[in-house]
Formats: sequence, structure tokens, C-alpha cells
Amino acid sequence: MSLKSTLLTADEFAAQRPSLPDGNWTELVQGAVATLYPPEPVHGTVVMNLSKAIAEMVRPEESIEKVACFDLGICTETSPDTVRFPAVSIFEGVSPFELTDQTLTSMTPLSVMHVASDASRRANCAERVVEFHQAGVREVWIIDPNEQAVTLLETTQPPRVFREGQRIGGDVWPELELLVDDLFAEPGWYR
Repeated sequence: MSLKSTLLTADEFAAQRPSLPDGNWTELVQGAVATLYPPEPVHGTVVMNLSKAIAEMVRPEESIEKVACFDLGICTETSPDTVRFPAVSIFEGVSPFELTDQTLTSMTPLSVMHVASDASRRANCAERVVEFHQAGVREVWIIDPNEQAVTLLETTQPPRVFREGQRIGGDVWPELELLVDDLFAEPGWYR
């Protein structure tokens, strides 16, 4: 049996992912299933704070034409296929519910936000950034809870690192400005 016959396509992976032992914590890397560690609590805190900031921007009375998706698989490479699951993906030109209940999409987001909250999510950040940029993603946020920093990697500018007390802002969604401190802050009700 050749190695090629054991590789999964993105669609095969999407169909199998829910039944895999660590399904929620898996990605497809060049056709092979890669298991990530279950995320630490700080990962959830960051995603919750991102969700809150995005929700505050997207109100019915506003005419924001961008849509945020959480834990949606993004096909970054084909033949063999690679599917990454950034914490947040920002799309433009889609309806708010078009990507709901999908495991993955072949659509290219404008921006992705990856939370490097543990060793398995930090180990391949450079690889992820290259894949996302080669797939057409214009902006990648690498959010590092250990360093309490956000690295913004845009295709049009050199990398920028934001730390405590600084406001993060990119070109893709300039209205979305966050203080680095706010990303890592535990909500009062959590304590």
C-alpha cells in the first residue's frame, strides 16, 4: 500500500473529525491528522474577549460587512490537503450565517487570529503564517498568552508586535481596536 492512499482529503477529514478521539483538537497537515493539546483556560479567555470585542462592533444598526467565524477549518494547502483551525477567521462578502455549522471552508478569510496557548499551538506558528499568507489571507494575528503579546503579520507590512498597554489594530478591520491587556483579562465573574 502506498503512503498516498493513507492520506486524507479535507472533505474526508471534515467527515471524520467529530468521531476522532480528540476531534475538536485536531487539524489536517499534508493529509495526516495532527492532534493538538486541549487548550488551557487562558485560550478560552482570549477567545471570549475577542468574541466580546467583535460583538460590540457588529450591531444591527451598523453597516459592517465583515463576519467573524470561530474554530472554522480553513483549507490552506491542497494535494495533499492541510486544514487549520484558527480561533477566529474574519470574512468579507458573506452573509452572517453562511458559514454557520460548517466544519471547514475553501473560502479565504481576510484575517485569522491564532491563539498560541500551549506547546502544540506555538510549535508551528511560522509554518501557519506562511500557509495562511500563501492561501491569500492578508492578516494573521498570533496571540501569545505566555508573552502577553500579539504579533500582527500582514502581507503589506513588516511584522508588528503589540504588548501591554498598546492598542492592536490592523489594516483589514481598522475599526477593531483592542488593548493587549483586554485580550488576556479574566472577566470579573470568572474569579
